[in-house]
Amino acid sequence: MFTSIVAIAQAVARCAVLPAVAVAEPSVARSLAISAVTLPVEGYLMDDAAAIGHLQTNIAAISIVGIDGVSLTSSGARLTATPDISAEAIALAHRNHKLAELLLS
Repeated sequence: MFTSIVAIAQAVARCAVLPAVAVAEPSVARSLAISAVTLPVEGYLMDDAAAIGHLQTNIAAISIVGIDGVSLTSSGARLTATPDISAEAIALAHRNHKLAELLLS
């Protein structure tokens, strides 16, 4: 079981697929350096009292902050209210130079 976003990001990075390189000459193959692939990590927040604390703890490992909880009404004509944590989560993401997305379902 993962205890933090950092642990999840590290596990995902270990599973990243590196591009295959076909080289005819062994000397050329030795001169190539394949850098590690870095995958972006999106942290999803639910409208929960502990969400901001989790975000603060893990913000360094997150590329994008996704704020969940906005939905279309059953008629499809309107949206439900934004989650209470939205403004604080967006401000925290932006202070740390991260993107923030309001997730719509």
